[in-house]
Amino acid sequence: MKRLLIKIACLVAAGSLLTSCDLFKLDNYDGPNAQISGRILDAKTNETIQVETYTESAGWWAPPTTVSGSLTVIEDVSDRWGENFYEEQDWFVKFDGNYQNDMVFAGKYSVDFRKLPVFAPAEQTVIQVNEGANSFDFKLTPYCRIIDPEFSYDAANQQIKATFSVEMGDPSRLNTISQVVLCSNSSNFVGHSKNYRENDIDKDPGASLANVTVKEDGTTDRITLTVDASSDGVNTSEFQYERPHYLRIAALATAPGVNTNSIWNFSPIYVMNRDKSINLYDWSTAN
Repeated sequence: MKRLLIKIACLVAAGSLLTSCDLFKLDNYDGPNAQISGRILDAKTNETIQVETYTESAGWWAPPTTVSGSLTVIEDVSDRWGENFYEEQDWFVKFDGNYQNDMVFAGKYSVDFRKLPVFAPAEQTVIQVNEGANSFDFKLTPYCRIIDPEFSYDAANQQIKATFSVEMGDPSRLNTISQVVLCSNSSNFVGHSKNYRENDIDKDPGASLANVTVKEDGTTDRITLTVDASSDGVNTSEFQYERPHYLRIAALATAPGVNTNSIWNFSPIYVMNRDKSINLYDWSTAN
């Protein structure tokens, strides 16, 4: 009897394997067949809108969440996964406002800009991605702009100085600058989240300014921020070694119901070389 039960169990198992042989078939869906690239442009200046790409983790139990610097796209994948099925994903935007994704499927995408420091259109932008190479530029209005940034090194006081003004992207919708910060890092991935003084910025009072006055024309007066660049000052951990330092101005524009995620606008990235000269950073030289 025991042997009979064992034989029956084996026959049932074999039948299950035969009826589920689809498990052993190769995936019959084609892989990504399109590439897409483009720029996030300021509708007024036609220059790229600078961003900061980074993620936040809610802990080991949750995947990282993109905070800013990406296009949120919703793809219609009904043809692959069934009727009325959509998939949301992020296309990351580089620090300089360019984006590129070489592994996408041809199809229709709805694009949302809520993770960028811009006024998002009332309706999502729909684009058609065809097989092969595609290029799409998006013209948007930033919350604010860093105007005419100038960097210098004050050897007498061992300070990095940044002078600039801020212009509101749309003063009728947002006209408050909560804070401006001169960010620095030994890496070219520099921004408000990648800033040596992110957690102890109060130790360097010259590096930030809160509640900046915005004039009726939507601009600020020229602002000067400084960073102590001495090897034994308040930023010792950053400047104790002789190496290039990467610099960037960040501005946070906020208003009730606008930019509720506190996404910062930025200047381009500059680099202070070992000889203390400061130049606009060329991303083509990045490793």
